Amino acid sequence: RQALEARGGKPAKDYAAECAMKCAEPAFMRFLIERHDLPHPATDKTAATRVRSVLAITSRSQLNTDSAAAARWREMVKEFDAWRRST
Repeated sequence: RQALEARGGKPAKDYAAECAMKCAEPAFMRFLIERHDLPHPATDKTAATRVRSVLAITSRSQLNTDSAAAARWREMVKEFDAWRRST
């Protein structure tokens, strides 16, 4: 499924839902505060707004329809995972 997605096909998973869940996680909010200038105190709404801004999208649903946006999201998740391991 990842190979099909890489060729512009359907996303391998529901990235919009994954993003919504991540934006509600306190650790992800701390990551956005530290790495992407999210103002403190953060909420799931401000986290979602910051993610949309960083990824240059207007709606999280684009993560499921725009392969470039999905790729940017996957990179952000990798960056988050690396940040989490280093803290």
